[in-house]
Amino acid sequence: MQQDTDELAFLEAGVAAHNAGDLEKAEEFYRKTLAINPFNPDGLHLLGFLAYQAGYSEQAISLIEDAIQIDPTKPLFFNNIASVYKSLGDEGKMINAYRQSIRLKGNDPDVLNDFGNLLFESDQFKADDKIKKEAEKVIRKAIKLNSANAKYHNNLGNVLRYMNPPRLVEAKESFQRALNLDPDLAGAITNLGLVAESEGESVLAEELFKKALDVNPGIAETHNNYAQFLMKKKKYAEAIPHFEIAERLSPRNYTIGLNKAQCLMGLCRDEEALEALHKLMEIDQNRVDAFRNFAVSLRKLYRLNEAQDFVTEALKHFPGDIHLRHQSASIHVAAFEMKQAEKILLELIDELGEALLAVGGGGVYATLGVVYLEIGTVEQVMDMFHKAMHVQPDDMTARNNYALALLATGQLAEGWKYYKTRWLAEDFTSPVRPFQKPVWEGQPLEGKTIALWGEQGMGDELRYASLIPEMMDKKANIVIECDPRLVELYERSFEGAKVYGRKGDLSVPYEDTCDYQIPIIDLAGFFRPTLESFPPRPNPYLKPDPDRKEFWRQRLAALGSRPKIGVVWRSMLIDDSRMTHYMKIEQLEPILTIQGVDFINLMYAECSEERALAADRFGANIHTWDDINLKDDQDDLAALIANLDLVVTPWTAVSALAAALDVSVDVFSTVKRFPELLGDPSAPGWGPSMTYFFKKLDEEWDQVAIDIAGDIKSRFGLG
Repeated sequence: MQQDTDELAFLEAGVAAHNAGDLEKAEEFYRKTLAINPFNPDGLHLLGFLAYQAGYSEQAISLIEDAIQIDPTKPLFFNNIASVYKSLGDEGKMINAYRQSIRLKGNDPDVLNDFGNLLFESDQFKADDKIKKEAEKVIRKAIKLNSANAKYHNNLGNVLRYMNPPRLVEAKESFQRALNLDPDLAGAITNLGLVAESEGESVLAEELFKKALDVNPGIAETHNNYAQFLMKKKKYAEAIPHFEIAERLSPRNYTIGLNKAQCLMGLCRDEEALEALHKLMEIDQNRVDAFRNFAVSLRKLYRLNEAQDFVTEALKHFPGDIHLRHQSASIHVAAFEMKQAEKILLELIDELGEALLAVGGGGVYATLGVVYLEIGTVEQVMDMFHKAMHVQPDDMTARNNYALALLATGQLAEGWKYYKTRWLAEDFTSPVRPFQKPVWEGQPLEGKTIALWGEQGMGDELRYASLIPEMMDKKANIVIECDPRLVELYERSFEGAKVYGRKGDLSVPYEDTCDYQIPIIDLAGFFRPTLESFPPRPNPYLKPDPDRKEFWRQRLAALGSRPKIGVVWRSMLIDDSRMTHYMKIEQLEPILTIQGVDFINLMYAECSEERALAADRFGANIHTWDDINLKDDQDDLAALIANLDLVVTPWTAVSALAAALDVSVDVFSTVKRFPELLGDPSAPGWGPSMTYFFKKLDEEWDQVAIDIAGDIKSRFGLG
């Protein structure tokens, strides 16, 4: 009897300590209980639940399972082991444990509601209508037992909102009942906002989200839902602070962390995205989403060797994952290792066959189409993209690649149509912008104001600015947003337009003055539907500062009357894979040894050692002036280039600026078929003053350098 009395006393003391939050003392008493009676089911259960609270889920499972084996009649044992299974991500066992609890005691409304809510949060809920019906059934039973609990009605509304088809009218009624019982239930207010959003009532939805945050700013899911709403409105920068608050409130919530990481990727803040994704991989190593996005971010940052190593390791953890294998191929494509990429993609197609239809085959076919743009035939390219569009017409990355392939093969009208969705591609290089005014679709513009805005790199902005003059003829008020370095040049070139430098936070303070907006590139769909629609040379659409142009004329004239040739040989961003597209200074020997010309440095990267090497090895003086910032002072650079007789450069912003000034350009490149050439390098296209010199990926630059040297001699009669 004394033993039984001590056993009970220790158990009760343990419960008291447990309730007081003294877990160490509670464990001591539970172990004393079990020392007297190792088969005490309550002692085993409580020690197991304590282990779960302390983060030892596997130990908790073992102890609570022992308790259930001894006494399988207690619903609480099953409720708590269900919580442990949930923490381990084992939804199947979690659901079965709750079902056992309800079988033993089906009239506890809290248990019924909790079970229904857990079903709603499970992955099975999304895919299985039976699970949805079961969730509705148990929550309705909870409401029948206790109709005064606002949270039960809110949870029922959530389930109804996701039924197949959605039962939105009933869902709204449930949310409203919840608010009638508890007007400050932020979850119900948020859910009404989600319903309003799904019904296209954007203004009402935002009002409800803000009201929910005012009522209770301490709910992670409310901030998460509002942030997702802002993302859909393209207000990515505004969404980030709400994701950050949600993370602070629920620091190990995988879904919130993934949403934040994808928002950062949409803003092209990929370094921050990598940090966020790394945390997710620590939170749950069994979910592949973070691993896939981590690989994409590394690739976008052009950390290709690191990206390939990461994918190789990730595939050991997720063997055979189609998306990771696809990423491996995409990394090879980014490094212009086309044969390696082709091998991976063909193996995927061969292994999976028709199964690709269900697991992302569109992207695989589209990437293979990109490979064939470089090493295959036009027929192979189009075959792959037709398959991609058939399998997954809504895969935005595949659509973007298809658009680029159409442009690269001269199918311009169709290409511009598909290219409009580039912002949704996972690896698009420009951040999503928060414009809210409607996109211009060809409506009359007389008396209206339209914002034209640039994107991507400096070279892209300069190239597509050639479309602006045709918009200036539309009798509209023109607003132009561009890289801040281009403001002065654009104000002079597009007289009458209001020109704004793009803000670092991507905000658009001028938008309220506009009726429409459109990315400048998308004007090509209206004005450049065919190769014949491009203007021939001369087409100087940018105007340098006349005073600075005269300054540079005099400075260059002081060198003598020889032809003046600007030179660029590489980009600022170089590594082993990127150098494939650029020359080293010593490879310019056939050009730099030409007599009778003056070479002018246009390199916006530090290159003093390379210029010294050219002087020492070839006797070439590449004239350089320290009083011009070749990277940031684009207005003065334009004045300098306007005085040159020729520019020799790879594909850089310098080539686009020279073409915009109608200065002759010899462009050297590694490939012949890419979007900017529109399928025909000999056509005027974006740069009618450009002449192209190509080599294959696996060739050296020797012949290209000799050919450019021959062109220079021929142009200037240098024999």
